Parts: sequence; structure tokens; C-alpha cells
Amino acid sequence: MHHPVQPGLHPAHPREGGFLVRVYVDLGQVPEDDNGNIRKTPVEEIIRRGNAIFAPYSFDVLEV
Repeated sequence: MHHPVQPGLHPAHPREGGFLVRVYVDLGQVPEDDNGNIRKTPVEEIIRRGNAIFAPYSFDVLEV
């Protein structure tokens, strides 16, 4: 289980070669009657939330 280091952010996980990281962005509480709609969250919204969490820093997304 991961504990967020900041609200909405889970620890970054190093990837191949030490140049990449995998970041998990918490999208908040999912209602029980969501029926998987959370999975329709646009990639742009996930990136926006991730950058808001990292502010004043930002990151470039190479692959989703």
C-alpha cells in the first residue's frame, strides 16, 4: 500500500535505466455506482492534476 507524499500523489517509481519514472495520480473518491466511468477520465485531465500536484515543477509525459 502506498501512502501519498502529497495529497493526490503516490510515490514515483523508478523505471528502466534510471531516466524514467512511473507516477500514480489519485483521482479521488470513486462512488460505488461509478460503473467504471473513472476510467474515462481524459489523459489531459490526469496530466493537469499531476502537474498541479508537482507545482511549481512540471513534468513531460512521454507515454501513457
